Amino acid sequence: MTMQTGLVLLLWCLFCGALLGNKEDIEDMFALAQHVHSMGTKNNTAEMASLVYADPLRSMQLIRVPKASSTSLSVVARRMVGCSPPGPCCKFPGDPPGSCPRRELFACETQFKVIGCTGHHVDYRVLLDAKVRSITILREPRSRALSAYFYPGHHHNSDCRRGLLPCFEDYLVDPRFRNVATKMFAGEYAYAPARTCASSRDCKFSLERAQEALQSHFAFVGVAEMWELSLVVLHRKFPWFAPDRDEFGLSEGTSDSEKLGAVAGNASAAVALPAHRGVVRINRDATYLDFKNMALARYATTLQQQSALDVQLYAAALQRLCRELHTLHLWRLKKVQRYWRSRLPAQYAASVDQCR
Repeated sequence: MTMQTGLVLLLWCLFCGALLGNKEDIEDMFALAQHVHSMGTKNNTAEMASLVYADPLRSMQLIRVPKASSTSLSVVARRMVGCSPPGPCCKFPGDPPGSCPRRELFACETQFKVIGCTGHHVDYRVLLDAKVRSITILREPRSRALSAYFYPGHHHNSDCRRGLLPCFEDYLVDPRFRNVATKMFAGEYAYAPARTCASSRDCKFSLERAQEALQSHFAFVGVAEMWELSLVVLHRKFPWFAPDRDEFGLSEGTSDSEKLGAVAGNASAAVALPAHRGVVRINRDATYLDFKNMALARYATTLQQQSALDVQLYAAALQRLCRELHTLHLWRLKKVQRYWRSRLPAQYAASVDQCR
């Protein structure tokens, strides 16, 4: 990857939702992805056949659940279908302004190479179309909701002027921001004020419908907390698609001074970083961290209620990833087991008995 490409990734990644990784995990999982890519479809079992897509893609659908590392996944999706230049799906100058570094990055959507490349809408007819591969990634819903509240723009009730706590309390009960992943998987815009429910008998945008989509209509479902391992699975399922070290590094954090250099457009500060280090939007501001800790304690019940269906959908995504690790013969590797156990949110351990 060229210095110019590395700089593009550096600048946009300040604004993305990828989660903090560490160098050992990145190197281990990248090496594993290289290994599975070198194997191609050799030694595939009949059981693997339904999980592996041997033919290169001309187009695909990306379902972008907000604040769940979907910007990072859009970098991967664009490369999978041959979009150029490298970088994320975005419309210049981005929202917030400055988060999209190049006008040319939007062409991938206008050319219909990546359907849903920007924004948080879903084409449900395309999702049901077996000829089009759809991919997505989920993040632990309560963590996602807190992150969204501190991100500028339409991800929360940013027009509220009643103060931090009153506005946050309004945000937690606003139907626009409830169960956003369930709405998307069931065919609705993430922030539509639509009713969600458990059963399809009771409403259109139900957990039942969303879980059916998760299990039957996605070629790939990643987990943001397990970004690097998710990429290994993706490369195993799409054996023609070569891994890229920079993409594994999209989960790796940098110091505040390095971030400020990139924000200010200080090219020398940005270029000085090693090419594989992406500046990710990991909010370490003391005000945010204090608020997050307070919210998790004081508003735990309301946060759970806001994302109750999404919590179940996220658990189903973990179960799916666990099953695929077994079917693709990846779980037998000690490094995969170690990685999984170190990254699995503790409250979901009982949901994935097969991966302990």
